[in-house]
Amino acid sequence: MHVFRLNPKNVEAHLNRGLAYYRQGDYQAAMPMAGYAYVDNNQVIALKPHDFRAYYNRGIARGMLGNHQQAILNYDLALTKYCSIIQSTKSGCLQ
Repeated sequence: MHVFRLNPKNVEAHLNRGLAYYRQGDYQAAMPMAGYAYVDNNQVIALKPHDFRAYYNRGIARGMLGNHQQAILNYDLALTKYCSIIQSTKSGCLQ
């Protein structure tokens, strides 16, 4: 993709490509070393570790492939990241 040559650290582009694989039903692409979606979510985490969306997206793909324990771990991480954002702007999370 042209956007990755221009700006390989574009978080939104990585998130959107991973989401596109999900919407196409290409959950296998989210497995380690199997495709772009997994790499995209890991790249987002490396560039912006507080962004809950990459953990959530990775959890969805893992769950769809039957890797429920790994999905739960990713959902937990997503929730933790999300709550830390909410707590920094409001008075708590999930109260």
